[in-house]
Amino acid sequence: DNTFYIGQLDTVVRISRVHTVWLDAGTGNFPLWQTPVKEPSDSDQPAGTEVLMDFRATQGFANGPPNLNQFDAAFIDAYGNSITAGNAPQLPTDWSDDPTIGNDKRFLQVRLTFVNNIETGLNAELDAFGLPFVLH
Repeated sequence: DNTFYIGQLDTVVRISRVHTVWLDAGTGNFPLWQTPVKEPSDSDQPAGTEVLMDFRATQGFANGPPNLNQFDAAFIDAYGNSITAGNAPQLPTDWSDDPTIGNDKRFLQVRLTFVNNIETGLNAELDAFGLPFVLH
């Protein structure tokens, strides 16, 4: 065959997501989750990019007291859900951009969404984040 094709394919990633394991405020405590701290801050993100945070909470897990599987990323899928039977959270809240959705709930999970600028090729950045809470 004496034909060949000339072409180019450029792939870009507009949205990337990551989920944390369940964060534990401690046995029997009633946390008031506070505004998270991100580094770099929203104003220091590259032009046209952002890092969004969403939260969901639960008071406990289907199999009773938490075990190590809830805190091991090898046991959650790409959506932050448990991949092992019996380790599902009991009545988790829906995802919300407000961390106070977890107030008075022992466990909180964070979903980070990185929105990249596909026109300039700049990527959203996150070096660190802190999620403070107060026990009452």
